Amino acid sequence: MLFPHYLFLCTSSFSSQQADGTWSESTPSLSFVCRCREEANSKGQEVPIANTLYHHVQSANASFRRFASVVYLPKGTPKIPIGTTIMVCNDAQGTEVRLQANVQKYDQGQLHCRLWT
Repeated sequence: MLFPHYLFLCTSSFSSQQADGTWSESTPSLSFVCRCREEANSKGQEVPIANTLYHHVQSANASFRRFASVVYLPKGTPKIPIGTTIMVCNDAQGTEVRLQANVQKYDQGQLHCRLWT
């Protein structure tokens, strides 16, 4: 199976003060984005953060960051902003969590999309 996992966006409502002065708890919610494939970075590779045309050429001011996982997404997946909290799960209900992290970089390629956490 090409995309065996499920990608969710994690959003939480802000806590608010009620009329009696108590605060309501923030409630996290998951919204399904698409099927995906998550792979851990077992080699300790780094990804260039700067979005330049020649990002593969190392220069003195290039910004690289070590990532924990790369997530492969189907072509045409809407862009997920950097800093967004995502959750990759083994099941469609979002109960069997593989990864929960913030997006470090998103790339829309010719054949598929990728994001790094």
